[in-house]
Amino acid sequence: MWGENMPKSVFLINSYYEAYRDAPNEFFVRHLTSLNLASRSHFHKNIEIICIKEGCIELEVEQKNTYTACAGDLIFLDEWTLHKILRCDEGDYLLMAIPNAYSKQFREKRKNRTYTNFVLKDNLHGLLFALTFSIYEYVRGDSSVSRHTEEETYCLQQSINALLAEIYMRAGFTDKDRTVHEILPILAYIFDHTDTYFTIKDLAHRFGFTPRHLSGSFKEFAENRTELKDYIDTVRLERAKTLLKQGESVNDAFEQSGFGSLRSFHRIFQESEGVTPGMYRKMHANKTAQ
Repeated sequence: MWGENMPKSVFLINSYYEAYRDAPNEFFVRHLTSLNLASRSHFHKNIEIICIKEGCIELEVEQKNTYTACAGDLIFLDEWTLHKILRCDEGDYLLMAIPNAYSKQFREKRKNRTYTNFVLKDNLHGLLFALTFSIYEYVRGDSSVSRHTEEETYCLQQSINALLAEIYMRAGFTDKDRTVHEILPILAYIFDHTDTYFTIKDLAHRFGFTPRHLSGSFKEFAENRTELKDYIDTVRLERAKTLLKQGESVNDAFEQSGFGSLRSFHRIFQESEGVTPGMYRKMHANKTAQ
């Protein structure tokens, strides 16, 4: 894992995994006047909900459909759903990401299906808003799942079950796009394990594919038909560069970025950056000193 110095997101070909909202035992809740715009689509492991009390949002989902949501609407984004905010007015927005531990019942019910209605019409006093804001009030003081008592956990779980059941009733669903939803969990795994060496064969075995199937599916999904091995090397390289910029030694950067050997680390680094890791570290140390 990248630990405390993990960047908020990492670009993944034509999308990126926004990791900082996906803590397994933490609710991510924010009451905001605006949402950040994005130049590329991103996705999460956790379910994301946006309640709009005031203002309007224009968003793109699955890199093909554009939706506008305004006051009284609730935006529901299932796990692994590619999305980006195109426009956001000044307003009043509640953003909440629900840890997977609390959405287990919902995920088992919908299994391998995803929703087609991402913007659900409600009103400021409707059931969806009432349930969402009650959950928000419950967790905003302490978002950590581990610190909830057994009684608190039970009550919170019942509120989340009621909210997700209502969403399930209101939104249409369809079979998932096979390639995209095979690949996104794998991209998140690569990002989460940049400090660990693994081969494509190891990765394929973990997710139940043959190496040939996994490489082919990735190439179909990837921008410019990038090879999976090249992508993994790129993620590891970005990890190493971050460490070197932070002043870590070349050897530590190598050991924490998942490369198979020091020789391959030096070769790939120099091919990409035009300088050795040691020179790169020195260049950035000089910039910091200035």
